[in-house]
Amino acid sequence: MQLKDLNNNVCLQLNLVEGFSFAKTELRSRGDKMARLLLVFLLVLLIGGCSDSDKLIRIDIIEETLDKPIMNSEKITDIETLFDKVTWETSKVQMARKEDVRLTFFYQFDKNEPERLEEYLIWFNDRGKAEMMDRNKPGSYGTLGKADAEKLKKLLNEKGDNLK
Repeated sequence: MQLKDLNNNVCLQLNLVEGFSFAKTELRSRGDKMARLLLVFLLVLLIGGCSDSDKLIRIDIIEETLDKPIMNSEKITDIETLFDKVTWETSKVQMARKEDVRLTFFYQFDKNEPERLEEYLIWFNDRGKAEMMDRNKPGSYGTLGKADAEKLKKLLNEKGDNLK
């Protein structure tokens, strides 16, 4: 009788362990499915985000007597880096004079579709700083420090911009 009770007890323990193992495996497989789904989602997001979806391909400089494109990728990158340093705020601003320079940024999302345009009006003031307005975002006013404003001014006045 004791051997039969011991055998039943061992079988009961094995059933409990197998049941626990089964539940643990089931939870692990659900977690693996979620992890795989998350990984696939992140890969799709990464691939979509790293494509040429927001590539600045050209900048047009429009001044009172001059209209010239910048297509030199190194110069475009330098100007884009300076624009990343602009301190933007939302406020209604009206300037006392006409802008010194108007820049039109041409962004290409898809080679089969037209470019998206962003237009900026820029004023260089007596203190050496640059003030700008984003025409695509009404009420968007930005400033650029003295050193960066000088760099921007120099980049916009350089010759030989049409060379790639």
